[in-house]
Amino acid sequence: LYRRARRWIEGTLAVFFGFAGLKLLLIRI
Repeated sequence: LYRRARRWIEGTLAVFFGFAGLKLLLIRI
């Protein structure tokens, strides 16, 4: 259960940071 939750949290953070990075790139261009 802990591993699954940890994986889900990591996935959510990855998507969140991915969106943030995409926004920064779009703003820079």
